[in-house]
Amino acid sequence: MASNNTPRPRRLRRGEGIVQPALERADSLSRRLHQHTPGSPLPGVFSKVMPVRELSVAEAAYLAGLVDGESTVTLTRRHVRDRRQLVVSVSSTEPQMLQWILSVFCAGKITRKRVVSARHAPAFTYSVANRQALHLIAQIHSYMQSYKRARVALALEHYVKLTPRNGRYSEAIDRARQTFELEFLGLRARGRVSAEQT
Repeated sequence: MASNNTPRPRRLRRGEGIVQPALERADSLSRRLHQHTPGSPLPGVFSKVMPVRELSVAEAAYLAGLVDGESTVTLTRRHVRDRRQLVVSVSSTEPQMLQWILSVFCAGKITRKRVVSARHAPAFTYSVANRQALHLIAQIHSYMQSYKRARVALALEHYVKLTPRNGRYSEAIDRARQTFELEFLGLRARGRVSAEQT
């Protein structure tokens, strides 16, 4: 019998992005991206390979609905001692929807979520952080209706000026940043118990 020479698809490692190009280089760009101003060209690879895209009115309105209903808009740490960074994430069992977000905004990444039971459908998360997240929420905030709109407005007003380019915080900025984080994380749906402040 003739052998089947069709190569097997490579299995993804846990936490590996499934559609975002140049992920391995993204971390090396984090400092430059952290200094990006919404509306201006992004530096490095994203300005050539994946420029952040201006959304149409219809795209912005639809994406605002997804963010209102299916997303998390928060300040989170990658590591325990890190400063909190702005993150917008949308989770779904429908990867096509997340791929649509990635294709129209042209920034962020999609990762697999860990499945704890065989009865659960595979789940995925689209996420975008820092200045790219700011560029996204700046385009959709006027269409948002949930409590997340207040978080978005607060981030647009304070996040850049309370995030020094060199990562060095004066005592005054550090105090203002802590106040901002507490106010931001305190904005949540009524009756909702949140673990974000931990």
